[in-house]
Amino acid sequence: MKTCQKCNTVNSDDALFCRNCGAKLSGMFALVCSNCGKVSPIGTKECPVCHTPLKQAKLRTMPMTNHVHSRHKRLIKIIS
Repeated sequence: MKTCQKCNTVNSDDALFCRNCGAKLSGMFALVCSNCGKVSPIGTKECPVCHTPLKQAKLRTMPMTNHVHSRHKRLIKIIS
């Protein structure tokens, strides 16, 4: 899973742009805090919300939705 650097949304591995904010995605995977569920990039040592050490956090697959925000539909039309 790729994590958006701008909004911390978890996206699928094959996504090129964030499904939430539309930012271009790098190839990072996500760590999910086992205590509060906050998503953080790999390399983060402590959850920024609850301060739980992320060395115990695991990579996990989160469900994707097919929902496209209306602002992304407009962006797709502009790009097309």
